Amino acid sequence: MTRLLMVAVLMLTTACATKQSAAPTWINNPGDGVVGAAGTHFQGVHAQRKLAVARARQELASQRGISIESVLLINEYESGTRAGSNASQNTRVTLEKTEVKARVEQFWLNPNSGDVYVLIKPL
Repeated sequence: MTRLLMVAVLMLTTACATKQSAAPTWINNPGDGVVGAAGTHFQGVHAQRKLAVARARQELASQRGISIESVLLINEYESGTRAGSNASQNTRVTLEKTEVKARVEQFWLNPNSGDVYVLIKPL
């Protein structure tokens, strides 16, 4: 009985671990939503998520007739024992239709690559 219980727990643990590393279906099939992604970011997962959301919103806006051009410049430096970074962003928005509103529906951090994915849907 104990052996059977141990085997069942091992199988359940393995199934759960496999499930977490498999990509969610919405990444390749977002339905009426839009997926945004971001690779590793020097400021961590929170910054990755913000970048992925910004990219998804940009895509959704372009589908709705709003053009958004954004350039982000990150400058990292190191000098002896000092290191740092600074960033600047320039954004140009061209409106051709009405306002686009959306919300974040899903979030997934790929445990193998460290990439972040978000699914946003229009309201």
